[in-house]
Amino acid sequence: MIVVVVELEVYLPGARSLKEKRAALESLKRRLRNSFNVSVAEIGEHKNSWQRAQLAVVSVADDGGFLASVAEKVLAATQAQRDLEVVGYNTRYVA
Repeated sequence: MIVVVVELEVYLPGARSLKEKRAALESLKRRLRNSFNVSVAEIGEHKNSWQRAQLAVVSVADDGGFLASVAEKVLAATQAQRDLEVVGYNTRYVA
């Protein structure tokens, strides 16, 4: 069993309130879950910041190559979002 964790730090320039931020993040999290069968959670110290967020995206499989592909696709899908920008990311594998 191998676990991949993709930590994403995102900037939401259009968010003017926590409500707007939550709406944008919920849309992204739902899209990632539905498209890639991953778990997604907001993490980090930016939970009460309007325009910053950290997300952890996790997937488990027996094939490292498959997980590398999932991680790349998650990052690409997040970077393609119009209402946010990825300002940092980190990918870790745990065996």
